[in-house]
Amino acid sequence: MIASFLIGLAYIVVFYLAGPDIPFMRDLNSLVNVLIGFAFIAVGFILSTRWR
Repeated sequence: MIASFLIGLAYIVVFYLAGPDIPFMRDLNSLVNVLIGFAFIAVGFILSTRWR
């Protein structure tokens, strides 16, 4: 759960700081890269609401 939050946050931060230097991030649209990061954050949120 927390790992998913952190992976999403790290993905967005790395995209904004070094996106043009990373080949697969450069090939994707900027909106797609942000959506990938937010998808990890959303999965973390879903997992946190189901955690017991």
